[in-house]
Amino acid sequence: VNCRYTLLIDNLLDLSHAGFIHRASIPVADAIVAIPAELFETDVSINVQRISRDTPPNPLLAMQFPQHDGLFDLHADAEYFSPALIRTGGPFYPAGSNDPMGTENFLHLLTPETPTSTHYRVAIVRNFQIDNGGLTEAIVDVVENVLPEDKVAVTYIEEVLQQAGGPLREVSARVDTGPLKVRRRLEAQIRLEMTA
Repeated sequence: VNCRYTLLIDNLLDLSHAGFIHRASIPVADAIVAIPAELFETDVSINVQRISRDTPPNPLLAMQFPQHDGLFDLHADAEYFSPALIRTGGPFYPAGSNDPMGTENFLHLLTPETPTSTHYRVAIVRNFQIDNGGLTEAIVDVVENVLPEDKVAVTYIEEVLQQAGGPLREVSARVDTGPLKVRRRLEAQIRLEMTA
């Protein structure tokens, strides 16, 4: 991806971007924007979580859980462990239930190549229908349609940053709390690595 790795981190930690960037590829993605985010911080991770309650099934959910014909409660996590590993995803529940139907996670693996380019890989893991190869292919197809949208967005941002030739004034909103905390943690991790 032709952008600095920190732009991908910002993108992944703010899942509200799905309502704008992925409006066409992820049905009901715009509903994510309206869900308040909760922040959970530990010594090993920062997790920005949104819980979508009474969510109608999109085509992928309907394919993943064909036996369920009702609404879902979805946990949309974006969890930062390091600049090399961010987890998004979470468990699926029948609406109003505390008994999960399954969990699906996307492991985002980032490796800076240059100051303005990054190798970006995604691994997908789930604990339901694990022997269903057709479902695996369908999930991969969805990811392969979504990732180019992210790439276009962060590439444009990188171009703007390079054209500016120096730091730009940023305006942050409440939704940026998670990404800003991650930036501070990343800066601390870099400082610690430089003194080691």
